[in-house]
Amino acid sequence: DDPLLGRTWMPGLPVRLTACPGAPQGPRRLPDADRAHVLAALDDRPPPPPPAGTEPDLRHPLQGMRVLDLCLALAGPTCGRLLLEFGAEVIKIDPPNARAGGYLNRGKRSLLLDLDSLEGQRVFWKLVELADVVVENFSPGTADRLGIGYAEARARRPDIIYTSISCYGYGGPWTPWRGWERQGQAVTGIMERTALPSVLGPYNLVDIGTGVLATFATALAIYYRLQTGQGQHVQASLVQTATYHQAPYMLDYAGHVADEPRGYEALGAGPLQRFYQAKDGWFFLGATEAEKPQIGVALGVEGFERLQGTAMEQALCTAFAQGTVAECVARLREAGVSAHAVVPLAALMTDPEVRARGLSVHQEVEGVGACTMPGLSVHLSETPMRLGDPPRRPGSDAVAVLRDLGLEALLPNLEKAWVLRVSDLPPAWGGV
Repeated sequence: DDPLLGRTWMPGLPVRLTACPGAPQGPRRLPDADRAHVLAALDDRPPPPPPAGTEPDLRHPLQGMRVLDLCLALAGPTCGRLLLEFGAEVIKIDPPNARAGGYLNRGKRSLLLDLDSLEGQRVFWKLVELADVVVENFSPGTADRLGIGYAEARARRPDIIYTSISCYGYGGPWTPWRGWERQGQAVTGIMERTALPSVLGPYNLVDIGTGVLATFATALAIYYRLQTGQGQHVQASLVQTATYHQAPYMLDYAGHVADEPRGYEALGAGPLQRFYQAKDGWFFLGATEAEKPQIGVALGVEGFERLQGTAMEQALCTAFAQGTVAECVARLREAGVSAHAVVPLAALMTDPEVRARGLSVHQEVEGVGACTMPGLSVHLSETPMRLGDPPRRPGSDAVAVLRDLGLEALLPNLEKAWVLRVSDLPPAWGGV
């Protein structure tokens, strides 16, 4: 029940945690609505001292956590990679015939192990006994059929955090269905929004976004376990992520009119928030109504602050067409208005400042050489993220992992039975 709009439909929660699921916390509050309550809660008592840290030598937020990554494709491996970059030790398990190289698995230890076999599960359960988190994105029901689902993992390790990633979520009529990025886009209106038939570019925004949200949900579960000692089943899905991406447009209330820009030709939300073409390229203007006088002065358009709608847009198109991108952006910025040139991807990844900040990195990959790839995306001042080692051949860590488990003697028989692959390994860069 919105204080201005009345009864309003809107997206719900983007992830699900079975032990501490969370819930919407009521409608939005109008500005300054809680002034009296907040002021009444203030007093002169000094804040309590911060709790003494139990791990003063902690270098990364998830240092000491062990994760088993059973995932395929993009969403699940993204979750595993982010958990590793926040400090966890991650072991990536793929079937013996997998080609699972690429930057999404950089830094992970790797096993090519047949989880459909009893011998393979013997190794798997030894790993679970030492793990804090299991991440999987099998088709719903597959892990249970294999006997490695949440119920079995919890029986072996009662405080396990078991993160499941699917296309359609858990508990609804479409739960058993398989799906990937394109299904996630199709079922949530993204394709319809861009104009049918369409795919939103080559961008796997739903897959990668689901990996990020699954990491967030897993971190919540880790925090909950640190507070209570309890593990739980964590669930994320492509459809929840796609809904979250589109939250501003997924509203309905009395009198609502869905008039936002749509289709591939849409350049922005309005004349002050859109792409414009200069003589030599494109840039994006991000301005407000209050900044119209500054724009008029910067562009030399008399009476610009009085223009609205199509007239304003046409005036901007005409003015910007007279200059280069650099000139237009410079004039706007000098006037205190936000604008930025469209940056090609290759230029972005080789930009010295981007490289200096670690957002773009070079790593030497076996069999490929120097590779440019995304770096670390979050900055924590005291416990920073870490960049994993370059991608290596999947299965490279079989000997070391079995040695750590005390199972090294089983290796010849496991290899002979094609339960564990340790030779003729796939390339280090076999995918993303």
